[in-house]
Parts: sequence; structure tokens; C-alpha cells
Amino acid sequence: LQTPVKIEEEMPMPDLSAALPALEELVTGVEDAVQAISDMTDPLIMDPPEEGEMLDTVFKEVETARGEAEARILQGRKQFAQQLQVTSSLPPEPRKAAVASFLPLQNRINEAQKKLNPFKTFRKDFKSKVEAKRALAQLLDKFHEAELEVEKANMMGMMTEKGQMSEDEVSSTEKAVQAAAAPLTAVTTGVDQKLKFSPGPLKDELLQIKSKALALRKKADEIMGSMRSQRAGLVSQEMVRQATEKVKVAEEVLTACQEAELPFLKGIEVLPAEESKEAISQSESAAMKAEVAVGQARTFLVQKLAEVKRASKDSPAASVLEEIQELQSRAEACSTKLKVFKQDTSSRKVNAELAGVIDTLHQADNKVKAFSEVAQVFSEDIFKVSIEELEVATEKVSALEKDAAAAVAEASKKIIAKQREPGKGRNDSLSKLHARLTTATQELAKQRKAVANSEKLIKGKKVLRQEEDNVMAAEAQVDKVEQATPEEGVEMPDKAIQELGDAIIAAQRGLKSASRSLELHVSSAVLPSLKTAFKTLLDRCKTSQDKLSKVLAGSKTQRDKLLGEAFIREALSKTEAVEAALENVNEAELPFLKGIEILPLEEATSTLAASEQASSELEAAVQVARTFIAATSLEIKSQFSPEKSKTLSEELNKLTARINAASTKLSEFKKSTETRRKLADMQEASEKIAEVERAVEETAKEALPLTKDSIANEDASEAISLCNSVGDKVRETSTLLDAARAFLLARQKAISVEPSLAERLKKLQSRLSESTLGLAKSKKSLTDVEQQFAAQRTLIEAKELVEQLQTGVANAEQACSPLLGGVEDFLVDGSLRNLASTLQASLQEQSLDIEKLFEEAGAESKMLKEDAFVLFLEKLGFASQERCAKIFLHLDKDGDGLLSQSEFLSIFEQRFVSVTSVSVTDVLEVASSKTILKLEPKQILEGLEAPAKDSSTGVLRLKVRALSSGVVGFVSMKGNQGTVYLQPQTLFQQRCCETDKAIEEATAKIQKTNALLASKMKSVSEKSRKVQSEQAKAELASLSLVATEQIQAIQQLKKKVAAAKSEVLLAEVSEKNSHAAAAERKEANTVTSDAAAALAAAGAMLQRLEETTKPLLALKAEESDSFAKPAALHEEAEALKASVTESAAKAKGIAKEQQAKIAKETGKSMLLAKKELQQMVVRADVISAKCTTCISKVQAACKTMVDAKSAEVATALRAEVQKRGISLDAFFAEVSCGAERLSEEVFSQLPVLKPLELGEEHAKLICRQIEAGGIGKRKFTAFLQRYYVVQKAVAITPDFDIGKGKTIRKVDVEEIIEVLEGPRLDEKLSMSRIRGKSLLDSAEGWITVKGNQGTPFLTEAKKPFYTIAGDSQVRLEADDEANEPLDRSLKPGEVLELMEGPRKSNLGNILRARGQVVSDKATGWFTVSKHGSTYAEQNTKLYECTSAAAMTATLEIKSDVVRKLSVGELFIVEEGPTEDPAAGVARIKGRPMTEASKVGWITVQGNAGTVFAQPCTKHYAVLRPTPLQKSFASSSSSIRKLEA
Repeated sequence: LQTPVKIEEEMPMPDLSAALPALEELVTGVEDAVQAISDMTDPLIMDPPEEGEMLDTVFKEVETARGEAEARILQGRKQFAQQLQVTSSLPPEPRKAAVASFLPLQNRINEAQKKLNPFKTFRKDFKSKVEAKRALAQLLDKFHEAELEVEKANMMGMMTEKGQMSEDEVSSTEKAVQAAAAPLTAVTTGVDQKLKFSPGPLKDELLQIKSKALALRKKADEIMGSMRSQRAGLVSQEMVRQATEKVKVAEEVLTACQEAELPFLKGIEVLPAEESKEAISQSESAAMKAEVAVGQARTFLVQKLAEVKRASKDSPAASVLEEIQELQSRAEACSTKLKVFKQDTSSRKVNAELAGVIDTLHQADNKVKAFSEVAQVFSEDIFKVSIEELEVATEKVSALEKDAAAAVAEASKKIIAKQREPGKGRNDSLSKLHARLTTATQELAKQRKAVANSEKLIKGKKVLRQEEDNVMAAEAQVDKVEQATPEEGVEMPDKAIQELGDAIIAAQRGLKSASRSLELHVSSAVLPSLKTAFKTLLDRCKTSQDKLSKVLAGSKTQRDKLLGEAFIREALSKTEAVEAALENVNEAELPFLKGIEILPLEEATSTLAASEQASSELEAAVQVARTFIAATSLEIKSQFSPEKSKTLSEELNKLTARINAASTKLSEFKKSTETRRKLADMQEASEKIAEVERAVEETAKEALPLTKDSIANEDASEAISLCNSVGDKVRETSTLLDAARAFLLARQKAISVEPSLAERLKKLQSRLSESTLGLAKSKKSLTDVEQQFAAQRTLIEAKELVEQLQTGVANAEQACSPLLGGVEDFLVDGSLRNLASTLQASLQEQSLDIEKLFEEAGAESKMLKEDAFVLFLEKLGFASQERCAKIFLHLDKDGDGLLSQSEFLSIFEQRFVSVTSVSVTDVLEVASSKTILKLEPKQILEGLEAPAKDSSTGVLRLKVRALSSGVVGFVSMKGNQGTVYLQPQTLFQQRCCETDKAIEEATAKIQKTNALLASKMKSVSEKSRKVQSEQAKAELASLSLVATEQIQAIQQLKKKVAAAKSEVLLAEVSEKNSHAAAAERKEANTVTSDAAAALAAAGAMLQRLEETTKPLLALKAEESDSFAKPAALHEEAEALKASVTESAAKAKGIAKEQQAKIAKETGKSMLLAKKELQQMVVRADVISAKCTTCISKVQAACKTMVDAKSAEVATALRAEVQKRGISLDAFFAEVSCGAERLSEEVFSQLPVLKPLELGEEHAKLICRQIEAGGIGKRKFTAFLQRYYVVQKAVAITPDFDIGKGKTIRKVDVEEIIEVLEGPRLDEKLSMSRIRGKSLLDSAEGWITVKGNQGTPFLTEAKKPFYTIAGDSQVRLEADDEANEPLDRSLKPGEVLELMEGPRKSNLGNILRARGQVVSDKATGWFTVSKHGSTYAEQNTKLYECTSAAAMTATLEIKSDVVRKLSVGELFIVEEGPTEDPAAGVARIKGRPMTEASKVGWITVQGNAGTVFAQPCTKHYAVLRPTPLQKSFASSSSSIRKLEA
């Protein structure tokens, strides 16, 4: 049983695979036959022909074709049966597989049979099929009509995805749906009717149409539902529109309010009355309008917000809730702003009513402030303030205190008056003003209290200084006693004993005197600070007293001896001084004791003066001696034992007796001197009266001609001259007479008590009366004649006045001539002062004396020649050689061409002028100095030494000589509080003072002369006869014209002087700048010289490079081929480039190094050096840049030279490769002979290039252009490979001839094309074409590079390479056609050669944000960045107002106001921040976000620190258009488009 099975399994399998293709072909033939019948019958049914032979023929063809199809089906079925019979012998599994392979073919045969069956009765059913087809076509037409309308409605309804549709859009959509309803109903009804009678195939089609019609109706219903929602949305939109309009109206009216208040926002607290009234009126009017608009908007929004909240969440009304709430917020913001505006307007109105009070209070504040600033010095530490500063402050403070007190009182008066006036809303403002007044009053009282003690403070400081000197002197005596006192038991020489005793007494008396004075000051001092200082000095006295007592307590015996001898010795010296003074008295009265009772007056007067002086000295000496002996007696009794006291008292009594004797003689001498004084007075009175008598007599003689009758006929000039002479004599005599009478009257009382002198006195008085009568007669004669010649006299006097006036103007012109003579003398003076400063600095720095400096200047044999002096100044870097020579001439006073040492020293002579009152002290140190002179302003001083600093106060002081008094002392140049006391007086200032004084005197004289001329013209008409008066008036009028001419002359002189002053000042500034610049230049050169030298070398090298390359760069385009050696020149230029670059880098390095060394220096010379070094760095960069530019030009010239040839070379090599059909790698290996690089020599000798007739130099250039140093394989390949990038879509064709063949495909913009052949010119069409391959999909063909109208389709591009960017590795994916998978990643920085692509793919990573549009408050989502492109970025030019601010037209804060910016308003910055120098605030320029048409300036931060605007960090600026969408998804519906 197993064997058959085994045999069966071993039977061979029939091969069925060969039968399948035949069966497949048979089935396909059957299907094609059936389809051919269908294709044949369809047109007949759609467009049936007329019955007849033609239709019969068609029927026969259909029947024939059906028969043939039937036969094929039958044949197929037979073959399938045969094959199935064959498979029956197969095992189950193979049989099953075979049947499965045949089954699809059988199914296809069966389907073909089904399609073929209807054609069996085609002739019979032909008419019914035609009718059914027509009815079906009609239904389809109606269906398509309805479908079109619904599709139109659907397309219009798609706008709902973008947001709310408009009214027109909704209406159009509804009409379209309604238009589709009628045909759609007809289609449905028609289909239902046809279904009842239609056969199978037609019924299927009708059911399909019905299904589509129902779906279309459903779609139409959905569209209508959407439109109903849109209608509700339109209602909500209208609600938002109305609300928006109302809010905008409110905001616009509020903007008008802001514009109305702009005049108040300029910083002026109180505007002028008219302007304030107008601005307040406008503000109130605007506030009323705003209140109405804001109220309407708020009411409307409250109603609509309630309606929206009542609506369902899904309704369109709910979607505008946020917008309504936002509008309500804006309305509430307007309401808040309006409230603030009304409050501000009310406040401003009150301020306008109180403008006078505010202005008065402001003035009071300023005056109190000025008073406080000056009085502040009295509240500071008195030991840090000098007496001079206190005195200056005291002089100023009185007037300031009065002004301040008066201003405060006036302000108080006005505030009280306003408080009494009726008015509403003033209380707050008046309270604020009253608070300011209280503050000012308190400050005034505080400073008054400080000023009240100013006099005491100054006096106390002076006393304190004196007392401190006394204490210091006493302390010095105590120290002397301590040092001179020997130890116990040590013997001292007599002289030492005597000196020690004197020192002890001096120390005791100095301490006692100082202690008494200080105790008195301590008890009487009012100021606590002074009391403390006096107590400190008193403590020092006590300390010194204890120290002295301790020293004296060491040896009582020796002390008694020393003190006793010292007391007696000093008393003896006082007594001897009395006796010496007595001797002087005796000598003084000797002339009266020679026997001559009456001495000559002069001798008697001098002797009496000497006697009185000697008497006073004797009296003072007696007083001093008695006081000393009395004090000494008390000290002896208190300090010594009784025995010692008795001995010393006896000695003192003897001395007292001698003093009393001298006192007695003094009394006698005083009586004698008094008698002698009276006699001398009588003698002097007698001589004075005698002199008067002689003068009266002479006057009478001179006046005698005036008494004659002939005087009336005399010439007027002679008569007037005589009157003048007599008048002068009368006045002289009157003066002598008055003096004699006064002298006699002053001594009458003293002389009348002496009986012996009384008679003489009466005689003298009688003589004096007679002289008075005689003089009166002469006066009467003079008066009579003067009245006769009054007019002539007046005229003569007027002429004299005019002559004096002319002389005065001439003197003024002469005084001004030095100033009008040019600027050179003043410039020399300025140079001389600068020289003095320079030499003084040298003296201090080098510790030289004048003689040494004189020698260093080049002096020989104590004389300095001009050339040596000029050389010395040039070494100092001082002025030009010409100026140095003029300085020498100025110093050479004697004109001998040599400078002596004294002439050289005159360099240092300098004058100063006092600016304000200041004291001259005896020593440098202020603390220990005494005032010896008080300088008033504008006093001239001569500087004697260089200024020195007081170490205790830090004040710079100068030793000077006052030219007015000759006093020498020290003066502070500048106080420690900044007060300037002295300023240098230049020659220019001196000339200006002289000129101003001369012009003032001449002007005053002109005014005086005019007044006198006017008075004299008046007097002429009153005193003279009419004829004389008219003549005199005429001549006086002509004199007035002369005086007017002099006035004009002085005015012209003033203008010339003003111009000359300006010229000198400008010249001095220029000179000063040139001096400073020269010095700074010299010092700066020490820093910049090395860098300058290096830079010069680099510049020279650059010049050489430019000269070398000039022949090549000067070539014209047509001459380039004739240039012989471009490669050699290029090599030389490259070598020079390296040298230039190295030199420039060296110079730049030196400059940078020097910059680092002086980085922290701040002097002008170093700043100049820094500037020049920076310029050198820039110049070095410029040299490098010029070098690079020059080389670039050379390279460009070489490139231009070889570009055309290069293209030919590349074409030739590419043609060779294509001709031989080898790869580029193989071609490179062949031409390079297997080397890694193709050398210039081998390249230039390539056989393929010989037909091009290239020169060797040009071939080398081409080689270098490809790659310097020999061509590598990659560069060689890149040179032959040529790429284009598509600029405009164009077709790829298979042939060069554009008219042949079909288009392969269209290449798109930015596709990259590799050149395979060409470019070639199509001369027929004037187009350039290439054969290339697209890297996108390797499509090959011919492409047009440039159209016949010049349109560029392709532009040449470099071979594309890509590099891996970022920090992460990238996976390298295998090619689909690769045999092996790749297992490798690409590292960052790796380079890829593009072989195919790039192919586009969608990317993600979209950054989005939700925000609100500033302009219209629209809220939604927008794209910040997408696919590497930035659509919006943070706006750094946007500021937000943090306080209300006015926007002005210009940077100046006082310029016109453009508009007001409110809190929170956004401002786009265009410029700034910029400093306003006048106001001291930072400002920015820009435009408001809400009103971009207006441009202006706003303050960022005020001068008191108030921040008005700050950068806004929450705003983005749109860089490119992007939609604002409803939700986060990028596909969500758009609200509106955001523009850049």
C-alpha cells in the first residue's frame, strides 16, 4: 500500500506556469472585446442616429461583435476546463495553488459575460435605453445646477473659517442656497418617479443620484444653519461697533481735554493771566463735553454687557464678551482720566486766582534762599571759617536779610488777604501756600539767629587769636624758665642768674595777665563755641602756672634770691626810664631858657611840640614805674619772708622817692609849657593878621582900576581878564581872613583869662575888623564891573569849558591809543606771564635759585644774549622764534641788546587786583597773623613771591605790596569756601582800566559842560543887556555844536575801544590755545614718536606697492592680452603685501602698547596722545585696507585678464573629458601623471590647451586662479564642473533645437543645474543654452540660460557644498539603491558635496504667542518664529509713560507742546536719549503709538529724579506679515492680518 503512494509522490509535476500567460492574454482579449462593444454603443445611446440603413448596419456590427465576444468567452471557458482537468491529477496542495491561480481569470471571464449579456437584446431595447438616458441626463442637469448653487454657497460659507462674514456675504450665501432648493426638489421627485419603472442598471444610477441629492440637501441645511450663526454674529459685531464708536468718541474728547491742558504741562507753575484764563476756559469746556461722551459710553456698555452675559455660552453674543469688557475697561479708564483732569483743572483755576500770591511767595522763597546761602557761613564750624569770610558775609547779609524779611511779610499779607476773600475750593491751595510761607519764615528766623551773633563771632575770633598769642608767649617764657633753672646745689653765673630772674618775672606776669583776660572773656562770652575756646586757653594758662610753680618750688632760697634781685633790677630800670624821660624834658625847654622871651614863631612852635611830646613820655614813664613798683610791693609781701620783704621794700621806697621827684618837676614843666603855648598862639595870630592886612592892601591896589569911570569903555576881554584876576585875589584874601578869624576865635577863651594877654587880644580883633572892611570895598568894585560884562564873561568861560572839553576828548583818545594800536603788545604780555609760570614751576621742581636759572638760560659774564635767550625759550617749547625775540626786546629795558640778571628777574613781576574786600596780614599763617591793611575792591597789588599754601587752612596766599600805600603783607587769593579775592592783572586789563577811566572822565566832562553851557545861556539873558545877550547866545549855540561833535567823537571812540577789546580777547584765546597746543604737542610726541615712525615706514612700503602695481591697474580692457608678465607682477605684489601688512601691524602694535601705558592718564597732552594713537591705529588699519584693496585690484585685473581664457580652458578640458568618456578623477590622474597636484608648468603645457594660444604667464594665472601652489583634484574637478541656479521657471528639452522633441519637465526656481555641455548660442533665436543635469532628480536635457529678450532664467553659481551646523551629530541615511546600509553619523563641521537634492520636507518647531494689538485692541495668537524665520521680535524702541508728560516740538523743554501723553501710553523712540543742556534732563524723540503722525520730544527722567517714561519689555514688533488667529493652532481661523 505504501509503494503506490511512494510512486505517486515521485511522479513528475505538470508545468502549469506556461499556460498562465496564454490564459491571461485570452481573458484580456475578452475584456477588450466587451469594452469595444460598450464604446461602440455608448455614443449611439447619447446621440442616436436616424432609423435606416445606417442604424441597421450599426446593429449588425454590435451583434457581430457580441458574437465574437461570446465565442472568445466560450473558448476561454474550454481552456479553463482543460487546465482544471490537468490539475485534478495533482496532489491536494499543488492542486489548490493551481486552482487559486486560475480563479481570478475565471472571475474576470464571468464579469465580462455579465457586461455582455445586455447587448443580446440591444436592438430590441435600444429605444427605451435612449429615452431613459435622456431622462437621466435631464435629472443630472438639474442636480448639477443645484449642486453648483450649493457649492457656491459652500464656498462663500467657507469664509466663516476666517471669522465673521459681512452682511453682503451672508445674504449672497443664503440666496445661493435658496436658488439650489427648487432644482434639488425637482431632482428628488423625478428620481422617485423613475425608480418605479426603471430596470436594473438605470435604477442603480437613479439611486446614486438620489443619494447625492439627499447629501446635497443636508449640506445646504448645514450652510443655512451656519448663516443663522453668522447673522447672530453680525448683530454682536454691530453691538461691538457701536460700543467701539462711543468709546472712541469718549477717548477723542478726552484727547481734546489733554490738548487743552498742554499749556500747563510746560513746567511753568503759573501761566500769564490771559493765557491761563484761556487755557482754563478751554479745559472746562472740554471737560463738559468729555463728561457727556464718557457717560454715554459707560451707560451703553453696561446695558450691552448685561445682554451678553444673559446669552448662552455657544451663542455668537458670548464670543464678544471679552471685547465688550475690554471696551468697558477703556471707558472706565477714560472716566478715571476725566476725573483727574477735572481735579487738575479746578486746582489750576484756583492757582490762577492766586497767581499774585504764588508769585510773591516764589520771590520770598528765592530771597530767603539767597539770604540763607550767605548766612550759612555763620552756622558752620567757626574754626573752619576765616575772619575774612565772616566779614564779607556780614557785609552782604544785612541787605539780603532786609529783602528776605520784606518779601516774607508781603507774601504773608497777600495770603491773609486771600483767606478773607470769598471763594470756593481755595482752602487746600491756601493751606499749601501757607505751609510754604511757614517753612520760609522758619528758615529766615533760623538764619537770623545765626547772623545776630556775627559781630560777636568776628570780634570773639579776633580776641581769641590775640589771647592765644599771649598764652603762647607766656608758655614760651615758662619753658625758658624750666630749661634755665639749674638743679639744687649748682652755682650759676651772675649773668645767668639775672636772665633767669627776668624770665621768671616775665612768665609770672604773662600768665597772670593772660589768665585775668581769659577769665573775663569766659564769663562774658555769649557764644558757647567761643566760651569753650577761651576755657581751653585758660586751662593751658593754669597748666603752665602749675608747671612754673613746680619749677620754682625746687629751691626756695635760690628762688627768693633770684626773684628779689629781678624785682629790684626791673624797678630800677623803670626808675631810670623815668629819669631819662625827665632829662628829655629838660632838653626840650632849653630854647626858652636862653634869655630870649619871645622866640621866632617857627622855633617856638617846634620847641613847644617837642616839650609836649617829652612831657607825655615822662608822664607815661612815671605811671608805668609807679604801677610796677606797687604791684611788685604786693608780690614781695606775699612771696617772701618778712625779713626779705623789709629789705626789698626799702629798696623800692628809695626808687619811689626818685620817681616822685621826677613827677614834681613834671608838674612845674607843664605849667611853664602852657604859658609858653599861649604866648606862641598870640604871636601866631599876630602874624596871620599881618598877612591878612598885606593881602587886603594888595587886593585894593589891584581893584583900583575897577573904580574908574573909564572902565565901561574898556575892551570886554581886558575887563573880564582884570575881573578874573581881582576875583582870584579877593578869594585868596577871603581865605586868609577866614583862617585868621577862626584861629583867633579858637584861642580867645584860653587867652582871655590871662590879664597880660587880654589887651593884645583886643588889638588883634580890631585889626581884623579893619581888614574885613577893606576887603568888602574891593568886593563891591568887582561886583559892579562883573555885572557890566556878565555876557562877555560867560562867553569866555564857555569857550574855556569847550577848550577843556576838547582837551579831555583828545586825552581820552590818547589814553585809548595803546589799546587801539594792535594786539601784539598784549600777546607779548600774555606770553611773558606764561613764561613766568613755566619758570616758577621749574624752580620748584628742580629746587633752583634765580642765579642758577639765569645761568641755565645761557648767561655769560652775568649777561644774556638774545640768541641764547631765544634758544632757551624754544627748548622750553615756548612760543615761536619771532615771539621769543619780542619778549627779549620787552625785557631789555636799557636797549643794549643784553639782559642783565635784574632784567631777567622782571619776568616774575606780576600785578594783581582785589576782587572783593580782604585783609592784608603780617605773616603767611592765618591763625597767627595780624591784620595790617584792609583792601577794598579794585586795589592794585604787586606780587613779590610765588603763592604759598597755609598748611593749617589750605588757603593759597600771596606776599604782595599795595601800590597805593606801599604796605607789604600776605593776602588770601581764594577762600576755603571758593570766594576769589585776587585776580592777576594783565597789561590788557590795565589798559582797559585806563581806557575806561579816560572815557568816563571825558563823558562826565561832556555832561558837565553841556549843563554849564545851558545854565550860562540862561544867565546871559537874565544879567546882560539885550544886544549883548543875543550875541552871546549865538556864540554859545555854536559852542554847543562843538560840544555835540565831541560827544559824537567820544561815542565813536567807545565803539573802537569795544572792537579793540574783542579783537584782543580773541587773539589771547587763540594765543593761549596755540601755547597749550604746542606744549601738549611736545609732550604727546614723546609718546607717539615710535608709533609714528613705524607708521611712516608702513606708508612708504604701501607707496612702493602702489607704484609697482600701477602699470597693471592702468591697463585698458583691450590692452590686457598684451601685458607680458602679469604672473610675475602678481608675485611681486604679494611679497610687498606681506611687508606692508607686517609694517602696519607693527605700527598698530606699538600704538596699542602706548595706549595701554597711558590709559589712566587724564592730562590734555596725554588725551592728545591718546587721540593721535587712536588715529594711528586707524591709519594702520587704513594702510592695511589700502594694501588689501590694491592687491584685490591686482587680483581683479588678473581675473579679468584670464576670465575669458579661463572659460575657454574649462570648456576645452570638459570637452576632452566628454569626448574620451572618462571620469574627472581619471582625467586628473592622467594629466597630473599620478601626482597629488597639477603644477603650473605641467598645466601650462597641456596639449589640449595648445589650440587656445595661451601665453605661459596667462596660463600660470589661470592655474593660480584655480588653486595657488598647484591644482589639487578637488579644485580641478570644481573648475571643470559648472553649475547654474534657476532664477525663473523654464523647460528642459531633449534637443538643443528648442522646436524638436517634447518637454522633459519644468525646472523650478532655485533648482541647481550641473553643466554637461555648453553654453551654446542658438543664433537663430539669439538664446544661450546649456545641456545640464538637475541635482534634484538627475533629469538631463537642454535649458535656456538667457531668453532672446534678455530674461535671465539661469545664473551661474558655485558648486554646492553643505557643512554640518550646530553642536549635535547628524545621522547619515543610506541611499535606497545602495547595496549595503550605512552605519555612521556626521560630526559638526563636516563638509558634504551635494550630489542630488535638496528635496523639500515639512518642518515643525513653530513658536507662537498670545497678545493684544496696540492699535485696535484685537486679541489672539500670532507666530513669533517659524521654520527658522522670525515674524516678530521684542520691540526695544518702545517706551511706556509712567507719568503724564508733554510732548514738545524740539529738544528744548521750553519749545511748543505738540500734545500730552497719558500714563500707560506707548511711545515709539526714533532718537535718543539725548541730554537737554539747558534743563539738565534726558529726552527722547519719537511718536505716540496711537497717533503716529505726530513727532516730538518727551522727558525720560526729570532733573529731580521723576521717571516720566521707561522701556516697555512686553511688546513685540511684527517684522513680516502674519495672521492674528483665534486659538493656538496655526490652522485656526484668522481674526485679522498683522502687517510689518
